Amino acid sequence: MSTTWLMTGTNSGKNGAFPPTNRTIRTEGSTKYHFNGGKICGHTQVLGIRTIMKQTKLFKPGIDENQKAFAIMRSLVLNPSQPN
Repeated sequence: MSTTWLMTGTNSGKNGAFPPTNRTIRTEGSTKYHFNGGKICGHTQVLGIRTIMKQTKLFKPGIDENQKAFAIMRSLVLNPSQPN
């Protein structure tokens, strides 16, 4: 089973050397759930990390993109998507 979703959030917390930017983000993603014996035993997510990095303006060439992306994700305060 899988689902698509829209994530919005605000980069409002310091994470290591990365200061809060108070910038908002918006990205789409999907989650695929893995089952064993009829129960969820794991999941795989795909989301726009590069989009988030650009929207927070924390991406700088020459910095390890994966390390930076994970730090940004940990510092986000997520808010549910609001219908228009």
